Amino acid sequence: MTNRLSTTDELAEIRARVDGATEGPWTASGGYAGSWEVTYTWRPGTELAECSRVLDVSDMGDAYGNQGDAEFVAHARTDVPRLLDAVEAVLAMHEPVSRLLVNGGTFDKCSYCVDPQDNTWRLDYPCPTVQAITSALEASE
Repeated sequence: MTNRLSTTDELAEIRARVDGATEGPWTASGGYAGSWEVTYTWRPGTELAECSRVLDVSDMGDAYGNQGDAEFVAHARTDVPRLLDAVEAVLAMHEPVSRLLVNGGTFDKCSYCVDPQDNTWRLDYPCPTVQAITSALEASE
């Protein structure tokens, strides 16, 4: 049995990796003989002068070089923070709200999702939205 991180902890770890990387923009450009290069160009005030990785046709087995890999790596530094912001915003809307039962127990309802059956009670927590996000994060392990 593995020790699963909570969704919040997992998102925090992803955010820490993003924050530890040099800010963009990064660029992908075609190199010689079908290779692709991902480069960060130095800007005043940054510690990193240049970082590049050549994705070569001989390494990738692609007759045209692997532009898709180069574009993905180049855009990850700016795409991932935006995606994290979106996921965290959705999770902040869908938080558990505890309800007290007559017998003294409690149950959690989603703070955002209204049950379409009666339009007043909220859906049980975790709601389908939180379950979808959690499942997607678990599937990527």
